[in-house]
Amino acid sequence: MVTISRRSESIILFLGDIIVLTFALFLAFTIRYGSMPSPSVFGSYLLPFSFLFIVSVFIYFVAGLYDKHTLVIVRRIPQILLGVQGVVAIIAVAFFYLVPFFVIAPKTFLFIYLVLALAFGSGWRMSYVALFKVSKRQPSLLIATGKESEDLYEEINGNARYGLTFVNHLQTATNDVVNLIKEKNVTFIAGDFTDVEMQTVLPSLYQFFFKGVEFADIRDLYEDIFDRVPLSLIDDAW
Repeated sequence: MVTISRRSESIILFLGDIIVLTFALFLAFTIRYGSMPSPSVFGSYLLPFSFLFIVSVFIYFVAGLYDKHTLVIVRRIPQILLGVQGVVAIIAVAFFYLVPFFVIAPKTFLFIYLVLALAFGSGWRMSYVALFKVSKRQPSLLIATGKESEDLYEEINGNARYGLTFVNHLQTATNDVVNLIKEKNVTFIAGDFTDVEMQTVLPSLYQFFFKGVEFADIRDLYEDIFDRVPLSLIDDAW
């Protein structure tokens, strides 16, 4: 298993996405027309589809697919990519049928391409974690009470595969949390944001959002990790 930095991770993901999208286009042509395209013919398709590549990569970025690939993100990749491909499909239809410059009638071809891009994209992103390991676990902070929060703390800190490590587990949010985040260089915060005391401290935490700190509700994080809903936390929220 190779270890890489977080910056290198984004570059590798970007280059991998371009390769995957290009291969999906090549294979879609081969499937649709029963033969591999010549370089000149493939180039005539690659030019207009480069627009879709740019759109796809932009939506990937907006959807958070270039963020740290923790297991939480990995489990959502098929769902995220399905939504991305839906948006790309709408844009593609508008682009090819409203811009007459590109003489391509891609009804069937476009469908094949989108299916292949979804399949290969999911496979690439999910296999990425097995090939590469982020060199440093993300310093994280857990702010919640109850058995579920303790289970979450033990599970994440006991498994490097999540890409996270809780530097502290606070039972309740206090004004000292700001200093703790700065002192420990926390970049990921999971908490019970329905808690009254947590809501009191939230305004002082907004500054970290603009500095790149990620926030996750403990209910969502718990469900992603354990594949079940934390019933006690839901009861508290209701």
